[in-house]
Parts: sequence; structure tokens; C-alpha cells
Amino acid sequence: MNTVCLYTQSSRLSQRWEALLSSKYQVKECRAFEDLKSSVGENSYVLFHDDADEKSVIEALDALHAAFPKNNTLVLRSQPSLEEGELFLSHDIGGYGNANMSDDVLMQAVEVVSSGNIWLYPELMQHVVQRINAVNGNKAEDLLKGLTDREKEVALLVAKGESNQMIAQDLDISQNTVKLHIASIFEKLGLKSRVALALLVSKAG
Repeated sequence: MNTVCLYTQSSRLSQRWEALLSSKYQVKECRAFEDLKSSVGENSYVLFHDDADEKSVIEALDALHAAFPKNNTLVLRSQPSLEEGELFLSHDIGGYGNANMSDDVLMQAVEVVSSGNIWLYPELMQHVVQRINAVNGNKAEDLLKGLTDREKEVALLVAKGESNQMIAQDLDISQNTVKLHIASIFEKLGLKSRVALALLVSKAG
């Protein structure tokens, strides 16, 4: 059974989420950030709620993800915004949305992230798609032609939701080489996140 680590300072949210998720996941409540870092591991996912300023949240996420897959984290905010969502996506989180979303939507979001895909609330997804459509005013097919053959391979695997470790194993290269390829892909395509790349690749397919 997969584990979902709940990180929030709100007892109301924590109780609600544990009651909802415990039927399908093993649930761990973490009030302290150090407890959260020590709790995550293989087959674990994080429901991360923090209403601190953007910089503080990004620093916390980066510290958490030093040894934990970034795309396994669903970040929830009390007042999410399109701009902040796009910023957080550039740190390769698994999803972003409203901490007060309905139970049905929250369960769907956790299931999507735990399946290795990206979950965004509809307005943010539309915003990301519009940004992709506007990239350089070019068609996706033309943009992908600017990638090397190896970069195209990496882009396709990112679009499938694979982690850097999985991509490295699939292509028999190091994770550092994967990171370099992804950085080059982002620069060439003018993108900032894996979800934006995945959407662009699917559009070109």
C-alpha cells in the first residue's frame, strides 16, 4: 500500500484528509518539517499544505526533494493562483491546487499524482496550455525539430511521467546527463516545467 504523508499546520485539514485517504492509502501525519523529511521514501507521496510566502515554500520543497521524487508532491494552498502555480511547476511538483477542494477532487488529485502523472486544477491547466501555444508563435512539431535525437527521447519519456532515475535506466545514461538534457530542452523550447513539456509533446504527437 502506498503511503501519503500529510504536511499541514491545520488540524482541521489534517483530520479531514486522513479520514478521506485512509481507506486507500497508509497515512502519516507530519506537523514538523523534519518529521516529513524523515517519513518520505519509496512508494510514498506528500500532500503538502503551507501558506507561507512563495520563497519559503520553494525552499522547503527543494529541501524535501533533495532525496525524494519531486513529482510525488501535491502542493495545496488556501489561495492558489495561476502565476504561483506556474512558478511552483518549474520545481517539478506533481500537482498544485486549492487546500479546500472537495473530497472527490482531492482524491482524484492524489490518485493522479500517485500514478506518476501531473494534476492541475482546470484553470491552471488551461493557462499552461495557452502559454505553450504561445511559445514563439510556432507549432509544436516545428519546436521539437530543434531538439537532438537524444533530447527527443528524453522529452518523450518525461511526457510519460518518468522520473530522472527511470529515464537514466531506460537510456543507460547517468541522472546528471538526464538533468543536462532536460535543462537544454527547456531552454530550447522556452519552457519551465515537466508538465509544460509533457503537454507540448502530446500536442506534437
